[in-house]
Amino acid sequence: MTQLGWPSSFAELYHRLDQNPEKNYVLVTTLFPTKVIDFRSGNGMRDSINQLHFHKDYHPGHQMIGWKCRVNGINHTSFTGFNGETKNQIRQMMNSGWGLTSMLVTYTDGYMEHPGHLENRFQELVTEFESDSKNKQFMISTVFEIAEEDCINLVNEIHNYASHPQAPLENFSMMAKPDEYQGAVCNSFVFHLLSQISGFESLPSQVQRNLIFPDHLFGRGQNLPENVNIPDQIKALNKRKAISLLGLIASDWSPTTAEFGKNIEMNLTDPELVIFWQKIFFQSYFDTNKDSLKHERKWFKQQSRRGFWERTQSHYEPASTQTYLEIDSKFDSMTEKLSKTALEQLSGKTLSYLKIHQFPILIIEKKPTNQRSFK
Repeated sequence: MTQLGWPSSFAELYHRLDQNPEKNYVLVTTLFPTKVIDFRSGNGMRDSINQLHFHKDYHPGHQMIGWKCRVNGINHTSFTGFNGETKNQIRQMMNSGWGLTSMLVTYTDGYMEHPGHLENRFQELVTEFESDSKNKQFMISTVFEIAEEDCINLVNEIHNYASHPQAPLENFSMMAKPDEYQGAVCNSFVFHLLSQISGFESLPSQVQRNLIFPDHLFGRGQNLPENVNIPDQIKALNKRKAISLLGLIASDWSPTTAEFGKNIEMNLTDPELVIFWQKIFFQSYFDTNKDSLKHERKWFKQQSRRGFWERTQSHYEPASTQTYLEIDSKFDSMTEKLSKTALEQLSGKTLSYLKIHQFPILIIEKKPTNQRSFK
């Protein structure tokens, strides 16, 4: 599991890193969601889902992790992602009255992806990106040089996950806590593994948002698909009944008061915070190479831009207005803090850049002690 190699699409990167075989690396690869969801609040999330053509075109993106390590003289090189909900059970449940229950259940068909499976997907992405397809997705990768001890911790944690009696690798769930071996989704799994690395321990909490939903959004529908377990927390709710997709979108998703019902709280890894964190490294690189990479900087900014239109309405204006919110360091307190964290992680590092099939990769390595540190 820790020695399956890398997808052949990343061969150029692998050989570049292998010029220094004594070094150890971890690679974070993110496939962007096709649309931005506002995870700051329940109603923000609802409004995002209600966008025109959302369900038709939406792909949630994907998070993957790779490593190139030499531990006690043994090579550990692999590349994987965590996946599940293989039969589109969320859509089935939404359409049959389960409401937000569909998002918080545990799908028991989770699995770690093989590098060969990911290579097939990468080839599809290259074809889509080089075509005129409206559904093309962007992908970025950040590579970090890490210590051998970090590699040991990462490899050991993967083995812990694979052998744990709670079988977390079978449980694909937004509600699951990876650090308690309950399971994960793709991005929470990656950031749990990153937390085993020195300097990255606090990252999972920094890309995680807390959401609180009223109990009336959690329906009790029909035709529960296979490989679905409903959490006891939701089972315990009283007066659960079927809720149509239209009824769900038309509802208020803000927390309720004790007088009118209960609330369900969840923490989830926000893919937009993950993307923003990675973009900080690229932006820092382009900032130090403004003149020589002017066109490349502009191209990257266009491809990686993330934001959404927010509708607002005041008591004095009957018509609502829309404002475009770009996800940058001024977006909210979390992006502001995350920006500072990323810049701290760049201290004493050197950056190098390459593209594979039009997908950018940034390599972040420790600077030799006789060179000036990155600032």
